[in-house]
Amino acid sequence: MQMLSSTLNLLIGFAVVMAAVSMIVSMLVNALFRLDNRRSRQLAEMLAATSYAFRTHHGDYGAPNDAATAAFVRDVMSDAVLQSANDQQRPPAARPRRPIEWIAKNDLIKVIEQNSVNGQLPARWYVKLRPEDATDETFVSWLHKWFTTIEGSATDRFRKESGRLVMVVSAIAVVLLNLDAVQLTYDLFAEGALANALGEHAVGLQQIADRSDVDLPSGQTDELGQDLIQLNAVLNLPELRLGWQRSTFIERYCSYTKKCATPVSITKSESSDGTADFWLYVVRWFAGLTVSVMLLFLGAPFWADRLRDLLRLRSTVEQNKKAGAT
Repeated sequence: MQMLSSTLNLLIGFAVVMAAVSMIVSMLVNALFRLDNRRSRQLAEMLAATSYAFRTHHGDYGAPNDAATAAFVRDVMSDAVLQSANDQQRPPAARPRRPIEWIAKNDLIKVIEQNSVNGQLPARWYVKLRPEDATDETFVSWLHKWFTTIEGSATDRFRKESGRLVMVVSAIAVVLLNLDAVQLTYDLFAEGALANALGEHAVGLQQIADRSDVDLPSGQTDELGQDLIQLNAVLNLPELRLGWQRSTFIERYCSYTKKCATPVSITKSESSDGTADFWLYVVRWFAGLTVSVMLLFLGAPFWADRLRDLLRLRSTVEQNKKAGAT
């Protein structure tokens, strides 16, 4: 039972570090998307694809980004239907300019019907549609058949783009933090106090994940600031030795090259490393960084779920231990 508890503490400590860094990566990715207005632009691209596909399907072979498509996108994204109920109650001039990031099929149908006159689509939305095809009924019928496919394709493109950005940001975070998954595992195994210290932050990280899923709505700056402070507290534990100044890599490098002015605290076995030993360590260190990037790529939700599972398992083990002691 003691071995199981120690193993659980190690796994929880590892999951806490990965969850904390993953949450920071997720926050950075979301911030970059907001700065670039990427979700809004993705919606515009999806609407342009919808207009172009509908027109092409009915014989209006225009260009994907022609004036008719642009007019359709502009009219849809500026329609009051996509604004919140509170914003709709305000005068048009007083409504905040919040970016529209997604649209449901029913809302798109409502916009099409409201912009149509006597059942006919606005002439600015097409070029050569036949009168019987340029109706809101035809457009709505076509949407019922194809909107799910178009939406799925847009979602898949956005997911792939997000994945590439997460990979890049994760790699940058791993290098800046010098997050070596192999060394982290060794440190947690060797230092039970470190695993216990990280475990004390597990519930707090779980609360962050449960409350916001690391994607806080705009305006909750106080809550976001508190979460960042808590994440910073996790990653700044002295025993964790993240970063470069006190890292094992720097210690091994200084010991090998004998060029460091400041003495380093390393073991006798490490101080006797030869060339082969040092470069073998470098390969292992690089592999540890690579593993860390791949683990962070799994995402904050994945690590939040693993942390939840481990906390539940630890609770069960502790209950069984108490029951066995009575």
